[in-house]
Amino acid sequence: VECAKLSEAKNGETVCGDTVSTFENDEKYFYCLVSDGMGSGRDAALTSRLSAIMLEKLLSVGAEKESALKLLNKALVEKQEEVFATVDLIEIDRVLSRATLIKVGAAPTVIIRNGRARLIESRTPPAGIMRNVIADKKHFTLERGDMIAMFSDGILQTGSENSLFSDGELPPMPSA
Repeated sequence: VECAKLSEAKNGETVCGDTVSTFENDEKYFYCLVSDGMGSGRDAALTSRLSAIMLEKLLSVGAEKESALKLLNKALVEKQEEVFATVDLIEIDRVLSRATLIKVGAAPTVIIRNGRARLIESRTPPAGIMRNVIADKKHFTLERGDMIAMFSDGILQTGSENSLFSDGELPPMPSA
């Protein structure tokens, strides 16, 4: 598994409200997590980082994904001020080439296989809005050469989307 990440602050802001984290657990599962703190600036950044750190620590020690999401949601719901965060999490079993994509209020994910892009969308609310977290879960098998692009909705607020898909076609991507 190769990975790369890019974070960019919203126009006019000095801090990016999104957090990207990649890590493995002891069972050799690879994870990539994108969390978008609702709003922008410092408060959004703190919310997304809290969400990412909490999920990374829980999953790294072997917690079940559903339990980790429930604990995160409980922490966000019980804060005195309203704080919400999206969660876009992929778990990859590097031995069996299986992936699980979990989306909680997250922007679409793009899976590119043999030059064809497939969009995986979800219409769930972010974590912290409701007492019980609602998550979409998709399972699929990976093939050598597959590329997975995970974004926050903030990519549409930076101007970067113009350079990512300038001609409506994907740029050449030989590696992450």
